[in-house]
Amino acid sequence: MNESILLLDASNNMISKLKNHLPNYKFYHDKTIEQALRDAIVKHVSLIIIMKDHFMETGGYLCQQFRMHNIQTPIVVVSSSTDEYDMVVAYELGADDYVMLPINERVLLARIKAQVRRSYLCNMKRFEMDSERILTVGKLRIFPESYRVEVQNRKSDLSGREMKLLLFFYENKGRVLTRSELLEICDSSDERIIDTYVSKLRRKIEPKRSKPTYIETVKHVGYRFRTPVIGSTEEQ
Repeated sequence: MNESILLLDASNNMISKLKNHLPNYKFYHDKTIEQALRDAIVKHVSLIIIMKDHFMETGGYLCQQFRMHNIQTPIVVVSSSTDEYDMVVAYELGADDYVMLPINERVLLARIKAQVRRSYLCNMKRFEMDSERILTVGKLRIFPESYRVEVQNRKSDLSGREMKLLLFFYENKGRVLTRSELLEICDSSDERIIDTYVSKLRRKIEPKRSKPTYIETVKHVGYRFRTPVIGSTEEQ
């Protein structure tokens, strides 16, 4: 398993400890709910860990936001609060486990691994049940699991990074995405890579490359993924 964990409000000391004890896991450390929601969706994390000294301050809100956005990734709340009311509220708002500090490190790691394992098994079952999941925008059909697209009966294979970028566009239809946001998705610091991958995607999904239907350039800002107007000639 190549698993990843999303951390919210974790201290540098806790991050270092987790990385040392879980060297085969990839960690994302987010400080805002907006960034966390985006990473949970686009990076397909296996587990979300919310670390709050006082859960009721913002921890409950974070749990609620993930579930309101239909993100079903397991959530572990780690808190120094020993108030049982906080624990009950955490479970009611969508947490899968509530860990009270202080706690033996081996016990904490075991509980984290148990949730990641459960996430992996659930994802495998979901994949088996939904292996032919298709996302549709206009006449464009996206097949995330098989890394391919189809438009006007023309089929094309996508690389992992191309599909990752396309799914990010899809999840943010109608919103202008800045170049810095897209750079983060492409795991690169070179702005030229954005234009390269957008050009590659356009070759594979646009009915007319000279007049893009789906990926619109927003001058000096970035790009926007559009939904064609029904009945228009854009896709012809």
